[in-house]
Amino acid sequence: MVYDRRVAVILFAVLIAASLLDSLSITSLAISDSDFTTYIIVPMLMLPLFALFMLKERIEPHVGRRDVAVGIVIFAVLALLTVFLRAQLSYLFSDLHVEMLLFPLLLLSLAALLFGIRNLNRFKAIAIYSLFASPALLLWMASLNSAFVVANTLAIYGALSLFFHNAAYIAPLTITANGYSVGIGETCVGIGILIGTVLFLAPLAYLYDGKLSSKALWVASGFGLMLLLNLLRMLGIAFAWFFYGPSNAILTVHLFAGILLFYIAIVVMILLSGRYGLRMPLPVRRKEKRARPGAAARSNGTRFYLAGIAAAVAVTAVYLLLLSDYPGVQVVSPLVVYDRVGFNASGLDGLVNTISNESSFNVSIFQDTQDEYILMTFSNATFNQSAPIEVLLLSSRIDELRALTNNTTVTGELTFFSTSGLTQRVYSLSSDGYGFLLYNEVEPYAFANGSSTSVAIYAVLPENRTSSGITCQGYYNAPYTEMINAPDPRSYNSTADAEMTSAYCIIERMVG
Repeated sequence: MVYDRRVAVILFAVLIAASLLDSLSITSLAISDSDFTTYIIVPMLMLPLFALFMLKERIEPHVGRRDVAVGIVIFAVLALLTVFLRAQLSYLFSDLHVEMLLFPLLLLSLAALLFGIRNLNRFKAIAIYSLFASPALLLWMASLNSAFVVANTLAIYGALSLFFHNAAYIAPLTITANGYSVGIGETCVGIGILIGTVLFLAPLAYLYDGKLSSKALWVASGFGLMLLLNLLRMLGIAFAWFFYGPSNAILTVHLFAGILLFYIAIVVMILLSGRYGLRMPLPVRRKEKRARPGAAARSNGTRFYLAGIAAAVAVTAVYLLLLSDYPGVQVVSPLVVYDRVGFNASGLDGLVNTISNESSFNVSIFQDTQDEYILMTFSNATFNQSAPIEVLLLSSRIDELRALTNNTTVTGELTFFSTSGLTQRVYSLSSDGYGFLLYNEVEPYAFANGSSTSVAIYAVLPENRTSSGITCQGYYNAPYTEMINAPDPRSYNSTADAEMTSAYCIIERMVG
């Protein structure tokens, strides 16, 4: 087989597709009207196609020893950043798909290994595009969504008032007519579909030959068409609602019409691409002399192309291992995380019930009258009333860790990375000859109205009552836990590690 640009591009696309498997496992495969951040499925699915579209660039691979070394170094940086950021960001890493913010490094690593570093500049477009597979990039639009919904409601009301003289607008999102009322909520506007349309058309615009201004106009027209079709959808639903009254049939049409209009918009824009001066790139036919397998590779300086391919496959395999726990991670919608409200202990009934549901303990619960914290004590034959386990729930904005560790000596510290994607820490502390173990984690708590708060959980256990033989490997990701703790010399004390692991297992059974 002659190693040329076609082979390199196909390998590049296949490895990108494989690299996305873990991310896809925690991503909705449909764009939801109620959660616009689900648009990220579009760039994820389009990335391998974008890679195939790079055949138009006619990039000639040139892989040498230095290119392989640089590709491996780039990936090493990516691996270190992944481990570090997962430990620091905890649940936010998976909720915001931070791995996709780091994905350009993987693309550059694969590009260096398969094409050589002299060609890295040709991969800027796909690297930038991959960033949009993280909702963090456009999450700021959540603050504009309400105003956008009101604008759509006013547009629908303006159109309806031409046909229904008794139509009335009730701010901010309700229209009444013929004795019925309809609310144009955020689930109707479909801003995720609008963003998805742009992100679907962008790689196609890259593929087409034509002026950059023409491509930009074509993508913008696709956005405008999708916006118009979405307004017509809402207008049609409102007409049916006011003429025939509410019905399940109308709601069903409303549910499925959005994705159908998405496909219609894409097909229409592809058919109209010629009107914008865009055309598919034509293959270039060149007469080439027959060469022995590998001769072309050797002639253009890619003597190390086999090493590059092997390294690229290995890089992809290691990347998949780094995110192999993703299918079990508990993901919260970025919109819930974004819509943070003030901490109020009264609203934590679900979390309190989960933690206090311990048949082997006698549980006492004290709630602060100012709703600033909840204190729970757990006692049994081992942890008696004079030395119970104490669990404290309060706002993550309060640095209680400093207060609890004040005037103490930290004799050990272990960081655990739970199978649900949370970073949790256990400290071994000593104060005036008394030893105790401190557990700490921060997790999101989602309310029924779609908002959330961030809860810090602290647990204190007396050291001399905690057995050092308790294990719970299924509660945490062992490889990540080992990697996170490796740089800390305090994590190599086997006796302290066993005690802290036991404390972690006891508390994790309560709060997990």
